[in-house]
Order: sequence, then C-alpha cells, then structure tokens
Amino acid sequence: MKNTTAPNTAAIELFQSEDGKRWRLAGTDSNGGRLFVPEQVDPAKCARWVWAKEAELAVAVGALSPIGRAA
Repeated sequence: MKNTTAPNTAAIELFQSEDGKRWRLAGTDSNGGRLFVPEQVDPAKCARWVWAKEAELAVAVGALSPIGRAA
C-alpha cells in the first residue's frame, strides 16, 4: 500500500490518544486512511514503515482526538 505525505505542510496536526500520548498526522495511505507518528517525530525524516495506521493505534492506545495544530 502506497503512503503519501500529508497535504497540509504549513501546520502540524496533533492528536491525543486515550492514554495521554500525542500523535502527529504524518500522511495518508492509498485508501485515504490516516497515518501517524509520535508527536516529536518528523515524518519527513523517518522511514514510512514506522508510520502507524489510525485503526491500529485505536486498538493499542485508544481513540485519537484532535487537539489542534502546532506552527
């Protein structure tokens, strides 16, 4: 499955899981599914296989809730 980078590179979209961890929207897969990395990770500098699918994160750490954008 091909991954693509997030379309909005002007701001970082942040989410928080039920366990309190913060996640950064890294991009989307070919089906439009959202892919995430931990907040402190720059998706442009890490391997794509590190990116986590939203559904997998929801099972592991709980639902993700948007918390805003970081400039």
